[in-house]
Formats: sequence, C-alpha cells, structure tokens
Amino acid sequence: MGVLPDEGFFLSMLLKLMNAKQTLEIGVFTGYSLLTIALALPDDGKIIAVDPSLKAYEIGLPFIREAGIEHKITACVRFSKTKNFFLILPQIHIQLLSSRAIIVFQSEALC
Repeated sequence: MGVLPDEGFFLSMLLKLMNAKQTLEIGVFTGYSLLTIALALPDDGKIIAVDPSLKAYEIGLPFIREAGIEHKITACVRFSKTKNFFLILPQIHIQLLSSRAIIVFQSEALC
C-alpha cells in the first residue's frame, strides 16, 4: 500500500511546519513517501527507513537518486517478518536519541 499524493503533500507540509530534521519511516514500499519526506526535510535532514524487504524500495531508488536526496537516508534497516519487529527498536532508538522524529506507518510492512 502506497501513500496517496494528498497524503504525501500533507506529510510534507507537516514536516516543514514542525521544522523536522530527522524522521523514522516504518514500511518503505516503493519509496514514494520516503522521497516526499526527504524533499520536505532541510539539506541536513536524515531519514531512518525500516522495512522487511527492500526489493520494492529498489524500484523507487532511481527517483531518489535523481532527486539528489539519497544522502538524507541514513539507514535502511531490514527485519524479518518471522522475527519480532520490536527487537530492532532499541537499535533505532539509539539513532534517534538526540532528535525529534515523526513516525510514518504503512501497515503492509508489519503484516
């Protein structure tokens, strides 16, 4: 399930209003919301992306590279659908300790 353009615009506006510098995206899918969020962040903004499979993300990777925002993606953490997603949260928490974050959930990643 992807993010609709209206939702992407809303997320972009919300991030700009919050002056967010770091985000956590759970469920990357093809990277549309990742692209939208990265474009809304300042140049020094960072995104931590989490997904059980980065195969679909690779479809959107050329667009991310073309937009010149690949440097904002600090990590693409993979987790197995057979393992508990919450086991990787301490690892993510350490990376987010000194920042504010908005969390974007896409339910398909956790199914």
